[in-house]
Amino acid sequence: MTWTLRGTDLIARAGLAMAALGMIQVLCFAGFASAPSYAASGDAAVVFTSVSITDTGVTLTGTVRNLSPTALYKTQVILWLDPATMTSRNSLQAALDTNPDSDTGKLISGTASTATITTGTEPFAPDQTAAFTVSATWQELGISADGVYLAGVHVRAADQASGTSQTIGKGRTLITLATSLTASSATVVMLTSQPSLMQNGVFADDHLAEELTGRLAALLTLAKQKDVAWVIDPGLLHELSVMAQGYSVWEDTSTITGTGQTDAQSWLDAFEDLDTNRGYRMPWGNPDLTLGTTVPAAVLALNEIDEESEDLWAQLPLLVRAGNGQIDDHFIGFVSALQPQILLGAVSANANLPNARVLNTLPIALPGGPGPDEPDTALHKTQRAIAEAAVSDTTLIRVIETEEDAELINLPPWVSMVGLELVTASVPWSADLSLGTPEGPLTTGISPTVRQTQTTMATYVSLIGSTTQAVAAGTRGVAAVLSQSWADDDQANQYAATLDAWIHELMAGVTMTASTEVSLTSRTSSFPVTVTNHLSFPVYVQIDSRVVPVDASPAILSIPRSEIVMIQPGKKMTIALSPTVTREGDVDAILRLTTPSGAALGSEVTVRILARASSWMGWVVVGSAVVLFGVGTYVRVRSARSKNGDKEVSDE
Repeated sequence: MTWTLRGTDLIARAGLAMAALGMIQVLCFAGFASAPSYAASGDAAVVFTSVSITDTGVTLTGTVRNLSPTALYKTQVILWLDPATMTSRNSLQAALDTNPDSDTGKLISGTASTATITTGTEPFAPDQTAAFTVSATWQELGISADGVYLAGVHVRAADQASGTSQTIGKGRTLITLATSLTASSATVVMLTSQPSLMQNGVFADDHLAEELTGRLAALLTLAKQKDVAWVIDPGLLHELSVMAQGYSVWEDTSTITGTGQTDAQSWLDAFEDLDTNRGYRMPWGNPDLTLGTTVPAAVLALNEIDEESEDLWAQLPLLVRAGNGQIDDHFIGFVSALQPQILLGAVSANANLPNARVLNTLPIALPGGPGPDEPDTALHKTQRAIAEAAVSDTTLIRVIETEEDAELINLPPWVSMVGLELVTASVPWSADLSLGTPEGPLTTGISPTVRQTQTTMATYVSLIGSTTQAVAAGTRGVAAVLSQSWADDDQANQYAATLDAWIHELMAGVTMTASTEVSLTSRTSSFPVTVTNHLSFPVYVQIDSRVVPVDASPAILSIPRSEIVMIQPGKKMTIALSPTVTREGDVDAILRLTTPSGAALGSEVTVRILARASSWMGWVVVGSAVVLFGVGTYVRVRSARSKNGDKEVSDE
């Protein structure tokens, strides 16, 4: 069907539409004028600053901030509680997973449980912050049983002085009633840091100088506490030992004096006072062992300890942990070659291996709270740690790696601290005990970098002499690239690039000079080449060469590789190269300075060699003439004697 609108119809319908629109506007205006005033949920932010739990009740203090673009009125902070009791790890996790905007729980009415921020005539301005304190007795809360509870506050306000108050923000935390609870906890302090040492007292940066008075100082303080276990990276001890002797920091193409020498020695002195009965060592350099076969065997070999070593760390049992705090059967199989005594990871039960224990740890030492407010504050982490202790039926092991966590691990008296050596395992290890796949901060994408670093360090090792100590020094550089202390591949790659650039800058400190042109006067003449060692340590070098005929010259000439020579720091040495000339002519000899392994050091010179017959070929002619003259004389003498003999026979 086709509809046709005439002009008069259009005019009439337009008039009706305008009238209807006017009626809608009137109704809408009337509706807005009579609707109750309210502020949107999420227009206020809550931050808790303390939770006080006593025998009589709970007190929450904190701040509230107006996030709305307009002023708020009748602003109040009211204590809130979810009365459901949590007594197991599963129930705790379920509560943490609940939607923070759900309507579970109840508001606690009362004078002490309500904090009035503003009244109906007093505005709470945009972005304004106010402090609050709310409290209630256990009886008012309706709580009598030991356990963990969700508690917090609701923020209520209106956006007009005469409006109706609505909930515009919430905050939740965990509170624990423990009138008769007991629990145990173990703390493990990881003493490690991002690698920085390159070689010979030169560091890539000076971050350790800052950490020695910050993060590492806080961790060392915690490690001194009774029953706290500690784990040391031998690579960190090595770096600090170098720092304590005086060190430099490399910047582009030059070095500056490091600032942490005194602090390094002080830290080492304090470290020696730690109780070794609570000490463990991690694999050298704290390598990311979740990479499996990507980790070179030489890096693992760094952990072969000399039983007669006097180093403190050498006598400590080995402890292994993946970067994400997980563990599985494959990981255990790979690291078993290191013969660790303890493996830490998130497992469903502590388990025994033939010569080790697998101990359950929290993947995150101090995880955050329930939200919706910022969950990772110090208060939320502390309250959750207390709650986890209350609901766990085993000893919880926390691995502490940060300064913040070291300062927060302060549990109530009913939680007893135990040493790691007292945490027992009652079942044999089986693959189904794993709670996740171990991962580290690095990926297999780091493999090309590792191979390049191996090549670079092998060149350095050859330069300084292939002793056991030199090989270990080179392997430490590779281990540093694989450190779990890096946040990701990019950080590891950046360190490797700095190390590579510094090694090549270092090798450029060994130079070679020679005459630009040499004339050979005999078939086996020699010419000198001078090598200078500008470095602060001895080096071992050789010279090899490549010969290129000049302008299609027929010359045939070879230069054997020189002997390996050792050059002392700051000294020069003259090395004689002895070409062998087979055919005269002109050649360019391209000389290259190398390590004994044949790796180029970067110093290269070209020498024009003029192999001429005018001298030594003349002597060859003279020598040939002498030989021919001698042969001719000999033949004539024999011929004359033969004739004389024949004559004597005929006379008879």
